Amino acid sequence: MVFSWKNLDYPVVLCPPMDGITDNAFRELIASFGGSSVLYCEFVNVKGLIYQNSKTLFELRYTENQRPIIAQLFGNDPNDFFNAAQIIVKLGFDGIDINMGCPAHKVASKGSGCALMNKTDIAREIVRASIEGAKIAAKELKLAHDFEVSCKMRLGVDDKNKVLEHGIAMIEAGAKAIAIHGRTLKQMYSGHADWDVIRTFVQLKQHKYGDKVPVFGSGDVKSLYDAFVRILTTGVDGVMIGRGSFGKPWIFDRSKVDLLRYYVHLVEQKLDKKSGYITLEEIEQLDNINEIKLALENPSMSFDDIKSIVIRHARLMYDEKGDTGILQMRKHLGWYFHGFEGAKSLRSRLVRVKTLEEVENALDSYSSNLQDE
Repeated sequence: MVFSWKNLDYPVVLCPPMDGITDNAFRELIASFGGSSVLYCEFVNVKGLIYQNSKTLFELRYTENQRPIIAQLFGNDPNDFFNAAQIIVKLGFDGIDINMGCPAHKVASKGSGCALMNKTDIAREIVRASIEGAKIAAKELKLAHDFEVSCKMRLGVDDKNKVLEHGIAMIEAGAKAIAIHGRTLKQMYSGHADWDVIRTFVQLKQHKYGDKVPVFGSGDVKSLYDAFVRILTTGVDGVMIGRGSFGKPWIFDRSKVDLLRYYVHLVEQKLDKKSGYITLEEIEQLDNINEIKLALENPSMSFDDIKSIVIRHARLMYDEKGDTGILQMRKHLGWYFHGFEGAKSLRSRLVRVKTLEEVENALDSYSSNLQDE
């Protein structure tokens, strides 16, 4: 089936592109849970793509299980995006996302990522160039559909209201979806995400374009219940769960996401209001709110359940990158195990592992100790 943002079953939950996190192995794991409506590769530099850098091409590996799969690009030259978009289409991706949100100094200091939000004219040309490049490649391949471009951004560099102008400009340039993280570049990941500004953008977009271009919000979403509240109170078409998924990939369980969607529609019907016009107080006064909270909060997972997922993740990392993958897996291992007796000592052992066998032995050893108690 041809991918289009307009054809998804809304509201959606998305696993966003995250540098050093959403590699091929992690996406394969998330795909197995089935609840992320699309998946994104880690962002790649358009110049690395154009010059066929081996590391860049490796980061763009994906499997059919991961569809729809989006390639996220960063850079600052419209001509580079024009050329890179053609390559992405020929690599078989389902869409292109342009990174206008990365706050990292190594990216923003070169005029890429979130720095583009202070260069709206250039960003607009980047969107247009990406669309045009994708059209040329689609025509060469004789594809009978448009190849869609989306943008992921922050509120701004230091002005949290910059997104109101910048986001609309990207839609006018042809972007088919907008994702907004509720912090500025200056904030990095400190403080709280400002969902009020995201809500204001949704209303502005709705006034100008109706439902034609979906808007997704992110920031401080740690459970599907958080997502439920954000969707109802801001009117976003979906949420991205980034750091809230660290060590909890099951947050993207499809049955739970389907339940979230069911409850959102149920509350809209019960209150006879559209999402975005519902208050937190109204949500908290629902007669079945405790049932909803229980259903959508993060489930309590047994050690054996977590162990099974972790070993699957570690094997995917090893199959993808060998022992290097296990070294990169250490951060994930540190995130998985919290909140139970002995977790600290287990994490201490896991963040020093060098091989897949060491991962399995550490987990088997802890399991044996549990059974002996």
